[in-house]
Amino acid sequence: MATTGDPVSSKFESELGDLKLERITATGEAAAAQVSIHSLLQHEALRIETKLGSKHPRTVQLKARLQANLQVIHTLEVERQLARIEAPEIVQNGALIHGRIVDEDGLGIDRLSVAFVDRHGAPTRDAHEQATDASGYFAISIDPEAVDRLLKQSQDGIFLAVFTPRRRLVHQEAKPLALVRGVSLFVEVRLSRGDLTATPSQPRDLVAVPGLIGLVEADALAALQRVGLKLGERETLPALDQVGRVLAQAPTPGTKVDVGSSVSLVIGVQSKTVRVPSVVALTLKDAGEAIKKSGLILGKVSGTSSAESIVRDQDPKPDTEVPAGTQVNVTVAPPAKTGIKELLKRMVEEEGFDEIGISADDLEKRLETAAINTKEQMASLLEREDSDLKSSLGLPNQKAAKILKRVLRKALKED
Repeated sequence: MATTGDPVSSKFESELGDLKLERITATGEAAAAQVSIHSLLQHEALRIETKLGSKHPRTVQLKARLQANLQVIHTLEVERQLARIEAPEIVQNGALIHGRIVDEDGLGIDRLSVAFVDRHGAPTRDAHEQATDASGYFAISIDPEAVDRLLKQSQDGIFLAVFTPRRRLVHQEAKPLALVRGVSLFVEVRLSRGDLTATPSQPRDLVAVPGLIGLVEADALAALQRVGLKLGERETLPALDQVGRVLAQAPTPGTKVDVGSSVSLVIGVQSKTVRVPSVVALTLKDAGEAIKKSGLILGKVSGTSSAESIVRDQDPKPDTEVPAGTQVNVTVAPPAKTGIKELLKRMVEEEGFDEIGISADDLEKRLETAAINTKEQMASLLEREDSDLKSSLGLPNQKAAKILKRVLRKALKED
């Protein structure tokens, strides 16, 4: 603290210094007392919790007092740290940038470096850097000429930055300092102590995915290994002229990925197995489409065939695994409309049929329009959604569709 030659001012400053020292001492003693109380409370809380359990009101009350006491200790320590701060005077026509670097509880963090940087984090040419003390306090005095130089260095302004003792940048103010001659700026920066001790993440090591299409599988795997990549999903696809070679890859060639990433490949094979679909009870037309969609071929058709003929049997059987391109032979028969009439007659006799809202004759016409000609096709109606059934048969509403399926289910049980 600067002194003057005036005896009265000198005495006042001396007494002010004594009061400040007394405040620091008193705050330290109060904090020490609270620490002792905290230790006793911890012991008592542990004893009560062991005896009565963690949810007992007495245990909960003691833990709440512990938390409140800890907050008092923090507050007293912050007050003690603030009392110890002595801000320097501003150099004539110069500037003073000072403040505190504190943690989540407002306690000062020492041994951090505070410096001036430009918007991009580059240090200024004038070496203005200070380390924080035990109270987290720093003070940077700037002479008049240095103020002018700093203002000229960057059109975007000068920013305050904080570094760890290992020179890792942990904070940079979002706004530039309002730096002018004669100004005193106080800045408080709140940091997480975890951020100061955390190991900075390493830069990602990226590699380009090599082009593998056309390579034999062994060469493709070797190419992946050379650049630090590995095989991901492996699929196969029939390709008689590209057996054993890569037909497709993901990611595509040239894509930048992390080292150790997976690359999926599609390899050409002579053939692959597929599951035979069930086509029994379908019309010959629908059966042919289902067989083709599965990668198989409609083979020999036995029986009286037409587009509306119904498949009664098939070979290979449903769910059999066969090579792609295998023929599926089917046996067909004409639509059994008489069977539909008998089924409709039983449906009409079931309780609740009238609630469907259409007559038996009308329903028969709608079924014929929808190409429902066999009992098997009627049975398949039970698997359809109510909304779909309502739409395809032109029923009044979805409730009618529910009733139709209930009546149909009862009639089929009598068969």
